[in-house]
Amino acid sequence: MLIMPPTFAILANPAAGGTSREEKHHLLRRAARILKAEVYGLDTTSVADFQNAARDLSMHVDVLVVAGGDKSLDDVVNAVTTGNSDVELGFLPMGSGNGFAYAIGLPSDVGDAAQQIRSGSAHRVDVMQYQGPNDSARCFLGGIGLEPAVVIDRGARLRRHKPLLNLVQDDLALTRMLDPVPGTLDKAPEGFVAYLFAALYMGLNGYKPIQAKVTVDGMPYTHDRVLSMVFSTHPFYGYGLNVNRHANLQDERVHVSTTYDPESKIGRVSKGVLCAAQGFFFGGNRLCSTQAGQEMTVQTAEPVPIQLGGDYHATEREFSFRVEPGAVAVRY
Repeated sequence: MLIMPPTFAILANPAAGGTSREEKHHLLRRAARILKAEVYGLDTTSVADFQNAARDLSMHVDVLVVAGGDKSLDDVVNAVTTGNSDVELGFLPMGSGNGFAYAIGLPSDVGDAAQQIRSGSAHRVDVMQYQGPNDSARCFLGGIGLEPAVVIDRGARLRRHKPLLNLVQDDLALTRMLDPVPGTLDKAPEGFVAYLFAALYMGLNGYKPIQAKVTVDGMPYTHDRVLSMVFSTHPFYGYGLNVNRHANLQDERVHVSTTYDPESKIGRVSKGVLCAAQGFFFGGNRLCSTQAGQEMTVQTAEPVPIQLGGDYHATEREFSFRVEPGAVAVRY
């Protein structure tokens, strides 16, 4: 019996990372040859356009390979899992943090990642269903606390063309060495060091600790002075930073890792550095409390920003995350 090889298409997000459309097309040439695939999506101008392209392609190929960042993958998951498509998904890490690539063990090089996708197999993985007062969305990672505050602050500074502590060029140079996709951030100050200095700025100049009640499968937990609260189905925030070390893409649970804020700004920075060191070099942040369950409802004393997939999503006082076991087939 003749078994036909799977068919692939690459859907690239033109806004992911810091490269132009032309540079993305150049970076994807080897991946396209390996997968025998066409590259689509670089002419899209909005999330809606990108998701429409994903829906259309998912009906015509066996494997839809997303070239972008964690939010790009979330956008495609939301597009194709709401229809009747049985398409498998692949991931080429071309964003900034690319946490999902670390979670499934993809190589940092886009061409090597394409080779692994081509020779790999489908794995059913869990996703989270975020539910807020006004909308819902599927994602692999979300959170409140310092991370969305940093995302908002960094975005505002970039819109004002204000460099982060005047270290943009140094940031780009170091990012080329640290980022899992070398060369993707040559044109925009949005790399690892930019994020690091934005976090340092917010830690010293404006972050307000959060009071939150988290109900896990009916069991309430009260958290005072929250510095960071990360919900996920995998361990990695981005850049290889392990923030939720117990999380697993196939254990059918939502995991939350809560790090508490010290009493002083200097203590906050010191704790942040120690947590980051543990996350990068010692298998995950241990200066935190952890819970896991099928559903988590969050209530906060004041409205707080929420990030999904590393991007700002909404500001709410009450929301929930629920696991959808094995909801997506990912090829790797």
